[in-house]
Amino acid sequence: MRKRFHRSLRCFEPSRSSLLGAACVSVLLSGPSLADMAPDFQIGPGDTLEIAVAGIPEMRQRVTVQPDGTIAIPLADSLRVAGLTASELRDRIRAQLNGKIYRQRGASGQDAFVVIRPEEVTASVLDFRPIYVTGAVRKPGEVTFRAGMSAQQAIALAGGYGVPGGDTATAQFDLPVLKAEFTAVWTDYTKALFRLARVQSELNDSSTLSANDPSNIRLPLKQVKALAELETKVLAARLVDYHKQKQSYQSAGQVLSEQSAMLTKLQKQEEEGAGADRDDLKKLMDLLARGQVTSTRVIDARRAFLLSSTRALQVSEELLSIRRQSEENARQFDHYESDRQVALLQESQQATLDMNTALTKQRGIEDKIHVIYSGRFDASDGDRERVEVKVTRKTHNNVPETLAADASVPLQPGDVVEVSLGRRDPAAMSE
Repeated sequence: MRKRFHRSLRCFEPSRSSLLGAACVSVLLSGPSLADMAPDFQIGPGDTLEIAVAGIPEMRQRVTVQPDGTIAIPLADSLRVAGLTASELRDRIRAQLNGKIYRQRGASGQDAFVVIRPEEVTASVLDFRPIYVTGAVRKPGEVTFRAGMSAQQAIALAGGYGVPGGDTATAQFDLPVLKAEFTAVWTDYTKALFRLARVQSELNDSSTLSANDPSNIRLPLKQVKALAELETKVLAARLVDYHKQKQSYQSAGQVLSEQSAMLTKLQKQEEEGAGADRDDLKKLMDLLARGQVTSTRVIDARRAFLLSSTRALQVSEELLSIRRQSEENARQFDHYESDRQVALLQESQQATLDMNTALTKQRGIEDKIHVIYSGRFDASDGDRERVEVKVTRKTHNNVPETLAADASVPLQPGDVVEVSLGRRDPAAMSE
């Protein structure tokens, strides 16, 4: 026994031979690791790795793969290991450390320089990143990954099928509350549906409210009709207001158009009168120059020309003002129409968003109600048929991909398991 102990010590001396060092690695560092049991799993951020070099205890360390997929180890630069298998990781670490010289302090206090050989380097995966279980399980969240784990085992570790945060017995008291929430959510959906229909009717200037497929609304018919009638009244009131505003702009435009036509005619008359007075003044000035008329007649003609020119100028100014008012009225009407269109489109988008939000809430409430209504989940053939399992897994390009699966599917590190149960109609359930 003592000889074997000393032989092991010599394996760690700086002058060890390659064959003896390899034997020490085989004896001291052998044994199945997590990566040995799962050689095809790809390493990813969050995995815990162990790197060791035979005979250099200081080189043994555990590292966690960083979010960028890299690790940092002594004597090597930052290494990207994400996407590698366990064997590929070992080969890359060995290639990085091959021939590197490590300065080691011996027991006597003297430094020795050790050349690292590839066969002396080991690299393994201690812990893979966890998987995540969500949906109709009692304890959704992280589950520690183990090689060979199936979705069924992960669901069991997450508390089994049920309502998140509690068991069926305590959830029974929440059934009336959930059913009330279910009705409230469908009411919100129906309001948004008819609001969207009303907006579409306003955009089309139609007084008819036409909703898309209201037959699937899971509310009493009387309540649905009441909500439809309410939006119909809103539609009628808003169309009346719109038509009043439109008529006001159109009436103002008509008045301004008539005034413009009248002033245009008057402008023509005044310009013709001013032109005639100008011609008379010119003739009289010629006669005055020949001494055939008195200056008094010329003065009167000049006064008449100035008056007619002034009236023509005033009419032109009034006509220009009316035309500006007409243009401003048309611009304001266009602005009103544009603002109305934008407001209706925004209301349409909000109604669509409210409908989608209500549907999302409705599905979540249904999941809870189904679990509560069915009592404790029994994995019998009938209940098993209601179980839906989806596994989301990141591909080589780090893109999530949803896989159709069942409870027996084997999992990989980082998988997300979503559990849901088949649906019944909560509106038809008795208390």
